Amino acid sequence: MASIKETIMLLLTTSALATTLRPSEDPFYIPPPGYEATAPGTILTHRETPHAISSLNLLPIKLHKAHQILYRTTDSFDRPTATVTTLLIPHSANLSTLLSFQVAQDSSTIDCAPSYAFQFGAATATVTNLLGTLMSQDQLLLITAALRNKWPVLVPDFQGPQAAYLANKLAGRAVLDSFRAALSSSSFTDLSPTASLTMWGYSGGGLATASAAEQHPLYAPELHILGAAVGGAVPNISTALVQINGSHSAGLIPSGLWGLANEYQSVNDTLTAHLINKPHSRKRFTKARHQCCGANLVHFMYHDISRYLSPGDIYVTDRGLQEVYAANALGGLGTIPTVPMFVYKSVTDEISPVEETDELVRWYCSQGARVEYRRVVVEGHGPLAVKGAPSALLWLGGRMGSFPSDRRCTQTTKLTALADVEAGELLGDVLRGKLQKVLEEPLGGWIGL
Repeated sequence: MASIKETIMLLLTTSALATTLRPSEDPFYIPPPGYEATAPGTILTHRETPHAISSLNLLPIKLHKAHQILYRTTDSFDRPTATVTTLLIPHSANLSTLLSFQVAQDSSTIDCAPSYAFQFGAATATVTNLLGTLMSQDQLLLITAALRNKWPVLVPDFQGPQAAYLANKLAGRAVLDSFRAALSSSSFTDLSPTASLTMWGYSGGGLATASAAEQHPLYAPELHILGAAVGGAVPNISTALVQINGSHSAGLIPSGLWGLANEYQSVNDTLTAHLINKPHSRKRFTKARHQCCGANLVHFMYHDISRYLSPGDIYVTDRGLQEVYAANALGGLGTIPTVPMFVYKSVTDEISPVEETDELVRWYCSQGARVEYRRVVVEGHGPLAVKGAPSALLWLGGRMGSFPSDRRCTQTTKLTALADVEAGELLGDVLRGKLQKVLEEPLGGWIGL
């Protein structure tokens, strides 16, 4: 049997030779003329993924089918736009169920979108790009757990064709229109047009999921969504920008600012006008616009972002920017969610203070929403993405099984996300079993579901 090192080198070599076109170079991502006249959710074109879906860009995941769908959606200004969603169908799938998983892309370039990042051979030209797409690829571990439940999983590029990170109104609409497109795809996917729908996302993916839940009653009321699991939510953008500056997550600031600049011309104008007049600093900050999340986290780790702007605090004090942040804050993107929600958040979250999520949930509940809110003590923002997943999966399974949700809001505080025995066992099955096989059996059972 080949050694781990030999296997990884073989896969990296094969991956490097793969001709996976980046979205910025791939004509599939360009909508056809006249698409603007179509209804939101209309399928514009579709194909099977050009390359296998692979975990960590190395190990192809066995699926029955993997489809990419280009569909019409709506941007933050009610203008037509188009983006891609990826439909992953496991073997022996229950085609009457459909989970939409929102990946935390957290970058301002379309070349980091999950429809591309999940493919074998994506972005291996440089270590920087490989690191970047790995931030999306590692979320395939969570998606794999859902696929093992025999649920088809939908993964929309919810940031749109310009990768408008933090443009949460656009993101929510893209999620809802992705559902619409998938439900009309039965001619080539066999998915039931009346499939039971659920949503799940963490951090940046949680923002998109919560936005979709808020906009659902007005934007896509015909969709029968059974539940939405939202982890690590960031209700207020401006607070997060202040909290993470100078931290290990400071790279999210240039990613987010450039993401909003891709959607709002006013943000673009403000940023470019206030870049500091130092060539090296300007180049470094501008380069962040075209890098994936992982690269930006590395390049700006523990940096004070004010050193790249003049005046340094312009990104938190400018009134125009504040208005854009407010327009994309949770709690004001549509109306009160009518779908049952499972919200989980660390009380020590280093990205966004838990008090803001407390306040958001209180607001939802005061207006009649149904929220099961779980606060967790031990895990921080990053660890909760993984350790909180089993509870989210169990909750989603209940919704898929049509178990009645609580008609009222509940709130609990747990010492750890794995306090529930079932959740701990599920995490062990998903991570210990799968990851151990990656390490011990390079070409073994983990490659297939």
